[in-house]
Amino acid sequence: MSLILRVVGWAAALASVATVSMAVLLWFEGRNLQKSWGQFWFDLHPASLNLTQSIVQRFVSPDLWDTYAVAMLEWKAWQGIALVAGILLLLGIVFLLAGRRRRKPGQAFRH
Repeated sequence: MSLILRVVGWAAALASVATVSMAVLLWFEGRNLQKSWGQFWFDLHPASLNLTQSIVQRFVSPDLWDTYAVAMLEWKAWQGIALVAGILLLLGIVFLLAGRRRRKPGQAFRH
């Protein structure tokens, strides 16, 4: 079980790094990270934005989308990307800590 938790933790941490790397590459391409996150996401991949909206409204809560998600999509693009990267990194750390090997009391350190 700890191996699975560590693999998921590393995958989430690497996804966080990939998210930041993608943002940097898009910035070097000349994309405007100052426009709204929603417009940035729509310009980048409109189908995934529409799919996310459908899933949240149908299976979670329409109020969640209308109240919180729409407000977050009005943030600057760099803020939204930073939020996603931060959440992924936090999840990675939590899974890595949950999956770490614990030493028994009195057990010597490995060399």
